[in-house]
Amino acid sequence: MSWRLQRKVEQGEALSDDELAEVAALARRLPGPGWKLVLAHALINGGDDGAAQRLLTALLRDHPGDHQVRLALARVEVGLSRFAEAERILGKLARERPADPDVEK
Repeated sequence: MSWRLQRKVEQGEALSDDELAEVAALARRLPGPGWKLVLAHALINGGDDGAAQRLLTALLRDHPGDHQVRLALARVEVGLSRFAEAERILGKLARERPADPDVEK
């Protein structure tokens, strides 16, 4: 079931309340940034950019070198019309990872 939810999130689909609760439970229960990042993307897909920003900011404190967390944070900053902050994050990623195609998107 969890792989199906992850796939929906990756495809940009909004989750139902029950599905979102399941992802949140996985994010709380499992170590590392993986399911927390899935939860952040699910929040973005559902239009809750503020909650996603708070989650990603906390994740970044715990995992400052994780480029997927920083990419997601840049995405949410754009959604919140904080373009300068998104540019700052992406500029730093581009300097650190010049050949990363995800940074160029």
